[in-house]
Amino acid sequence: MPKEKLFAEFPPVSPEEWENAIKDSLKGADILKIIWKTDEGFEVKPFYTKNDIEDLLELTYYPNVYPYLRGYNDKKLKWQVIQNIDAKDLKCANEAALKALSNGADAVEFDIQNIDKIDYLNILLQDIDIAKYSLHFNDLHSYYSLAQLIKVWANEHHLNINQLKGSFNFDPFGFYLLNGEYYNSYKDDINGLLNLFQFVSDWNPEFKIININGIIYHNAGANIIQEIAFSLAQLVEYFDILTDNDIEIEKIIPRIRITFGIGSTYFLEIAKLRATRMLIAKILEAYGIPNENAKITIHSKTGIFNKTAYDAYNNMLRNTIEAMAAVIGGANEITILPHDITLNHSNDFSRRIARNVQIILREEAHFDKVIDPAGGSYLFENLSASISQHSWNLFNEINDLGGFRKLMDKGWIKNEVDKSAKQKQDAVLKRKLNIVGVNNYPNFNEQISSQLKKQLISESKNEKALRIFRIAEPFENLRFCTEQHVLKGNKKPLVYLLPFGDIAMRNARANFSRNFFGVAGYDIMDAEPYDNDEEMLKLIKQHNPDIIVLCSSDQEYGTTGLNILNTINNAFPNVNVVIAGNPTEYIEILKEKGVNEFIHIKSNILETLESFHKKLKIM
Repeated sequence: MPKEKLFAEFPPVSPEEWENAIKDSLKGADILKIIWKTDEGFEVKPFYTKNDIEDLLELTYYPNVYPYLRGYNDKKLKWQVIQNIDAKDLKCANEAALKALSNGADAVEFDIQNIDKIDYLNILLQDIDIAKYSLHFNDLHSYYSLAQLIKVWANEHHLNINQLKGSFNFDPFGFYLLNGEYYNSYKDDINGLLNLFQFVSDWNPEFKIININGIIYHNAGANIIQEIAFSLAQLVEYFDILTDNDIEIEKIIPRIRITFGIGSTYFLEIAKLRATRMLIAKILEAYGIPNENAKITIHSKTGIFNKTAYDAYNNMLRNTIEAMAAVIGGANEITILPHDITLNHSNDFSRRIARNVQIILREEAHFDKVIDPAGGSYLFENLSASISQHSWNLFNEINDLGGFRKLMDKGWIKNEVDKSAKQKQDAVLKRKLNIVGVNNYPNFNEQISSQLKKQLISESKNEKALRIFRIAEPFENLRFCTEQHVLKGNKKPLVYLLPFGDIAMRNARANFSRNFFGVAGYDIMDAEPYDNDEEMLKLIKQHNPDIIVLCSSDQEYGTTGLNILNTINNAFPNVNVVIAGNPTEYIEILKEKGVNEFIHIKSNILETLESFHKKLKIM
C-alpha cells in the first residue's frame, strides 16, 4: 500500500487566501496594523508561507554542518546547565556548588572577586570533581593570579590540569564598557591577556580564557542587532590583537566563548542564536579556518534588563520563556539566574528553581530530543535571515568606521546603546510595552521593604560607562517611595474612583484608573452607591481620599461631570480631581472647574505619578 503524504487530503491554501481570512477577522481594519515593527528595525509579517522561504539558501543546511545555522549538534540537542553561585563567603559558595552539582547542574559559575590565596581555593573547590564538572569564574581582580593558584592547587591535590573545563570571564573591553576605563591601562590589560594565554598553554585546550560579554549590551538596553554586531566586532578585535602578537588563530578560537543575554522576545531570541552562528562561521572563514572548525561556544544567560523587584515571582515565568528560547536556539551553555536576584543574594530555594527550569526542559519536556526545533519554520527561517543580514550590516559599519576599539573609546558604542535603551524606556512609559506587575496589573498589597537588600535605582559608573539597569526601576521606585512614606507613619494615599453614566465606559475607565494609580502603590477604593449629592459628599468626607477620579464617557464629562465637579469643589476645594479619559472637547472648561489631571492611554504614566508623589509630599 503506497504511503500517503501527511495532510494530502487537505487542499493547499494560497497566501492570498490567508490574507483574506486575516482581513475578515480584522473586520475592515488595515492589515498593516498587525505588522510587528521590531526594535531591531525590521518588520515581521502576521503570517508566512512556503513562498517566503523559497529563496533562503539556509534551508539546504543540515545540523552541525557549516555555517551552523542549525547548531553544533547532529544527534542530540546538548547544552551545559550552569548554576550561578553569588555567595561571597567561600564556604557557603562551596556548599551551594556541591548541592547544585549533585542535583543536576553540569557546571557552576562563581561570582567571587578575591581568590588570592591557595587556602581560599581549597575552601571554594573542596570535593568538586573537576574531571566531571566545569568551573566558571567571574569578577576576579586578576585571572592570571587565579590561573597560578589553580595550577598549584591541582598539583597539591594530584589532579590533571588538562581535565579542567570551564572559563575565566576575562574581557578587558567588557570591563571598559562597564567602568568607562580599563582595569589598569589598555597596554597593561592586553599584556595580562597575552601572559594568561602563555601560562595556560598546556591546559585543556577547551578551557576558555576570554569571555565576550554581549550580555552587557543586553542589560544596558541594546537591541538584538546591536548585541550581535558589537559582540562580533569585539571578537574580531581580540582576534587581531592576539594574532598580531603571534598567537595562531587556531589556538585562539577554542579559548573564547561569547555570553549573550536572553530577553523576553521569544521568537527573536531563538533566531538570534541561529543567526549568530552563521555570522561567526562567516568571520572565521575570512581568517582561513576550515569549515569544520568554524565554531565558537555560545553561552546564554538570563539578563536583568526585564526583571522586576516587585512581583518577583513573575521572573520565574520570564526565566522559563528565556530558557526555552536559549535551548531551541541552540546555546551550548545556559545560565538561568535566580528569580530574586533583583532583591537580594540568591538562596537555596531560588537557586533550585533556577536550576530546575533547565532540568525540567531537558529531563521532562525532552527538549534535548530534537536538534533544531525551529528548523524549516517559515517564521524562524525568515527571522534568522533578517537578523543575520541586519547584524552583518552593522558589523561592517563598525569596521568601516575604524573598528570596535576606536568606536568604543570615542563613545560611539555607548551612544548607540543609549539610543536603543531610550526607545525601550519610552515604550514602557507610554505602556506600549507592558511589564506585568509593575507598569500594568500591579499587586496592590505587595511590599518589598523587608526583602530589598540591593540598590533599586542603577547608575552608570561615569559618563563613559554603559548604564546597566532594569527597565522597571523608575516605576518600582514610585512604589518603594510610597512604602517608605507609610513606614514613616504617614497615611497611604487613597484614590477614590467615582463612576457615573454609561456602564461600559465607566467600568472600563475605573479599571484603567485602578491599574494606573496602583502602579504607584496607592490604595484604590470604588465609590459606594449613592442616591444624591448629599450622600456622595458624605461618603467622600468619610473616606477622606487624596485623589478622586471621575470615570465615565467623554460626552458625559461635559454634562453630568461638570455638575459633579462643582459639587465636589464647593465642598472639598483642596482635593485632587482627575478625569479618566481625554475629552478634548471639554478639557479647557474641565480645567477651569478644577480638574488637576487627565489620565488616558497616551499619558506618560511615570511623569503623571511622579507629579502626584510631589503633590502628596511622598518624594
